[in-house]
Amino acid sequence: MKSSWGRDAPNFGDVLAPVLIKRLLGVTPEWSNEGPRLLTVGSIIGHSLPGDTIWGSGYHPSNDTKGWRATDKTFLAVRGPRTRKFVIDRGGSCPEIYGDPALLLPTIHPLAPIPTRPLAILPHLDDDTGWQFGHARGIPTINPGWPWERVVQEICSSAHVVSSSLHGLIVAEAYGVPVTWAAFIKRPGKVEDYFAGVGRDAPQPLPWPEAVKQQPAASQQPAPPDLLPALLEWHQA
Repeated sequence: MKSSWGRDAPNFGDVLAPVLIKRLLGVTPEWSNEGPRLLTVGSIIGHSLPGDTIWGSGYHPSNDTKGWRATDKTFLAVRGPRTRKFVIDRGGSCPEIYGDPALLLPTIHPLAPIPTRPLAILPHLDDDTGWQFGHARGIPTINPGWPWERVVQEICSSAHVVSSSLHGLIVAEAYGVPVTWAAFIKRPGKVEDYFAGVGRDAPQPLPWPEAVKQQPAASQQPAPPDLLPALLEWHQA
């Protein structure tokens, strides 16, 4: 099966795409820059090609999508209603099935949270402020460039995760680990789209010094019920 995902640098959210496809569908995805392909995790809709099928992807508000069309693509589900509006505004047809596929990670990689430390932070790869903050204060810092299994283990070993990485936040919630969203001004819109997709208002992103002082309740472990059936139905057709 041809697919596409971000691979400019090892990054937690991007590398989950082929893992989920292989574990859920039992096929090994082959990265390709030619359609038709299956696109899953990531803000990659703007890079989709004619004939592509999109399942749970989102759009990136900062990307240049001039000339991009939605009419020649199939949408099984998208990350949230902001992405759906983006598709419909460009002539596409998109069901109201929302959710980031990373929410299904516990389905293929069950792991019980057993906190061994009170706090860890997970900055976005490009969040220099977050990296500097963690290193200066000696706070355990999870690198999204580590192998995905290690990132999940590090998240589940923390009583509280503070993340400016979208998929750090999503995966922490998926495993029921309390998580706080740290502000990262270069990436507006994506997190709000995710929260709207799971039926919640987005919290206010906090500066790192304030975020690490929070004591959030356990995450709600959102599980979009229609996300997986939509993929399986398409694959079996």
